[in-house]
Order: sequence, then C-alpha cells, then structure tokens
Amino acid sequence: MKNAIKVICFVLAVIVIGVSSCYIYFTWDIGEFEVSAGSEKGTVIITNYLGNNEDVVIPKSLRGKKVVSIDNSAFQGLDNIKSVTIGENVKSVGNNAFQDCENLQKIDMGISVE
Repeated sequence: MKNAIKVICFVLAVIVIGVSSCYIYFTWDIGEFEVSAGSEKGTVIITNYLGNNEDVVIPKSLRGKKVVSIDNSAFQGLDNIKSVTIGENVKSVGNNAFQDCENLQKIDMGISVE
C-alpha cells in the first residue's frame, strides 16, 4: 500500500512538472508579440503587437528563435506607438505594417532591412 501511494505521488509530481514546463515554454519570451514560424529553421516572424509601449524595440530573438521579419499589418492602427527600433536581424517589413499608426514619428531601421 505504501509503495502504491509513493508511485501515485511520483506520477502526480511528474504530471505537475510537465504541465508547468509546457506552460512556461509556450508563454516564455513572447510578452508583447505574437509570432509565427519563419521560412528558415530557428526563425520567427512578428505577426502582431500586443503591448502598449510608446517606444517599441523589435527584439533580436523570441523564444530562442531569431526574429527575421515583421508581417503585413503587424502594427496597423496602433495609435499609442511613437517610435520603433528595428535591428539588423530583421530582413523585411511587410506591407502596411505600420499603417494608421497616427502617432508614429520615428522608425530606426538597420541597413539589412529590404
């Protein structure tokens, strides 16, 4: 009987740790951005901005994957944004990515943006 209780406790502990790990993995390092997989392995594309910062900095990586692109309409209509900094890691910015961002005053882009 004692062994059965030990086994049940062990199994429950493994399940709790597994579920917690999955939750942390899928919410880790995303924060203000929604992303989709890039065309190359280990890359992501920013598809939507969820934050409310006035000054947005596009990170070099999210969830351990290199950010290489900003998708079409990713920031469209976000009036709170005043500036955006896009680093050398980003190669392309989609059509209308910043359309209707009425308060956007400045975009700093790395020279690698096509």
